[in-house]
Amino acid sequence: MRLLLFGCITLLGCNGVIGDPVGEPTLTEPDPPAERPTLPSLDECADAPVDSGGRPLSRLTRVQYQNTLADLLNVDAAVAEGFVEDERVAGFEAARTISSLHVEKYLEAARELAREADLPMTCTSGEDCARGFIADFGRRAFRRELTGGDVDDLLATWRVGNESSFDDGIRLVIEATLGSPDFLYHV
Repeated sequence: MRLLLFGCITLLGCNGVIGDPVGEPTLTEPDPPAERPTLPSLDECADAPVDSGGRPLSRLTRVQYQNTLADLLNVDAAVAEGFVEDERVAGFEAARTISSLHVEKYLEAARELAREADLPMTCTSGEDCARGFIADFGRRAFRRELTGGDVDDLLATWRVGNESSFDDGIRLVIEATLGSPDFLYHV
C-alpha cells in the first residue's frame, strides 16, 4: 500500500523530460508547416458530380416553409398550419418523409398561395417580362440559379396560363414552382 502511495506521489510531483537539465528551459524549433493541399478551382467543382453519400433528402419543415413563403410572396403562410406534423429527431424538427397527404397539402397550398400572391411587377405583359419574373422568382424559390431547362419548363407553364391572361400565367408559374421538389427539398 505504501509503495502504491509513494508511486502516485512521485508521479504527481514529476514533470519535465528525462535527460533535460533541471531548471533550464529547452527551446525547440517548431516543425516546418505542412504543405497545404492544392484545392480544386470553383470551375472544377461546378462540373463535378454531386455525391449525396446516400443521405436522405430533407424537405422544408413547416416553419421553414412559412418563412420562405413570407420572403417569396410577402404573405402570411398560415396554410402550413394544416400540414402533417414534422418528425422530431434528437429534439429538432426533421422533415425527411413525405406521404400522399403531404403532397396533397403542398399542392393545395401552392394553388391557394398563387391565387393570393400580389407581387410587385416591373412589367405586366409579354414573354420577356414573364422570363424575367421566372428567372428572379425561380432563383429565390429554388435557392440556386435556374438551368436553361428550368426556365424553359416554367416558361411553357406560363404560356398555358397566358392563354387566359398574363396574370394567370404568372399564377400558374408560382403554383408550379411552389409544388416543385426543387422548392420543397434541401439538396
